[in-house]
Amino acid sequence: MSLMILAVLVVIGVGGVVLAIHLAGGTVTVVLESENDAIRRFADDFPDAEVRQTIISSNKQTAILALGDGSAGVVHAIGDRFLTRHMGEVGPYMAQPEGDAILSLQLDDISWRGAQIEFESQPDRDAALEVLKPAGENQRG
Repeated sequence: MSLMILAVLVVIGVGGVVLAIHLAGGTVTVVLESENDAIRRFADDFPDAEVRQTIISSNKQTAILALGDGSAGVVHAIGDRFLTRHMGEVGPYMAQPEGDAILSLQLDDISWRGAQIEFESQPDRDAALEVLKPAGENQRG
């Protein structure tokens, strides 16, 4: 077989696999349509958690939740699924501002290392940062 025929077969094969993944829904990214969607999705994994506040990112793929125990929760879209984290139960994490309305969230979690989350406004980003402070720092006395 000539090299040109082999190259054409490889290109057609790779293109076919990409098309099959796309048609099977593998390139779909879910979104959070409302605060209630984020709360409902978080409650699927953490039914006993009380959500007091919800801040949704501008692309509607991430929500930061203020929980009743003073900790935070995160709902984040990955493909056609949602990943949830109760930040009071994960290892160390760091949230810091980046740019005008962007929050950088970094976790010590092998399954999800974090994300750059963009919000509609700087006040939304700042509210999310406040929620993501460790529980002891959120307590005001």
